[in-house]
Amino acid sequence: MIKNIPQMAFSIAATLPALLALFCQPAIAETVPSADNPEQAHADSFKKRFAADLRHPPESEARLNKWFRNDKLGVFIHFGAYSTLAGKYKGNSDGPPYAEWAMMTHRIPLKEYREEVVSQFNPQEFNADEWARTFKETGMKYVVITSKHHDGFALFKSGVTNYNVVDGSPFKRDIIKELEQACHRHGLKFGVYYSQAFDWSEPGAPFPNTEAIRQIHPELPADFVANNKTMDEYLAKKAYPQVEELMKNYKIDLIWFDTPASMKPEQGRRLLEIVRKNNPDCLVNSRDSFTGQRRNGSSGNSSFSTMSRSRTKRCLPTNFPSPPNRPTA
Repeated sequence: MIKNIPQMAFSIAATLPALLALFCQPAIAETVPSADNPEQAHADSFKKRFAADLRHPPESEARLNKWFRNDKLGVFIHFGAYSTLAGKYKGNSDGPPYAEWAMMTHRIPLKEYREEVVSQFNPQEFNADEWARTFKETGMKYVVITSKHHDGFALFKSGVTNYNVVDGSPFKRDIIKELEQACHRHGLKFGVYYSQAFDWSEPGAPFPNTEAIRQIHPELPADFVANNKTMDEYLAKKAYPQVEELMKNYKIDLIWFDTPASMKPEQGRRLLEIVRKNNPDCLVNSRDSFTGQRRNGSSGNSSFSTMSRSRTKRCLPTNFPSPPNRPTA
């Protein structure tokens, strides 16, 4: 097995080719699927929200057929500064069992998170070549790793902000670059996950509620309000240019976006344009923006007015399989 992998949240995606090839559907089901027949509930939800004749365009089919549909097994890695916590902060392990959500679960202010968590992220035993060799030997065909999760901390060298592994941690090595090169040396395809909407280091990006913004960013003025304007500013300042950095500076075969909370369709299209301009063959999952419509016929994309904790749980379930997906590819 793999040694020299520091504490990390580590999950392997090993499913049927149809599920992997289609990635994760923007999960906007109005209710949790029935426990006695979840597959049927997912199928019914999908039928209500998307046209029956929905198909990939020819260019998407061509991209998928180049390698993805034949490469039936891959590894998906959650790894970041939060990995050192192993789901516990200052003795407190309450909350969802997601290590990557530690900043939000424990409401750690950004300044404290940088001082107490990021400053401790120094995985000296990280060995990209050993990881890639082990993945290859165990039958993996491609690798996806979190380049930036919701805490906003990037595992790659970024000119956009010093809140990255090279400039903001004692490790000072570009994990994405090292793993990308190692994977390709061993004949593996390489992809990155990138949280384009949620970024808790940016108060203008979506948060579960205003209380969470205040707890993580206590320095904000009393009249600060996150809205569509602040979302536009965050995307323009950080998300768009970082996605461009990933596409320009690394050989990326696949990019996996996450829940597009508060994103407008045109903002998702902008991300896709950045990918296509710099890397035409890169596969893109369908979470660059919400699509389709809810069961009541309303638009499928979220807004700041519906980003309460209960609403998020109801509309954006993440703890069970999503309905069939239709990626932008």
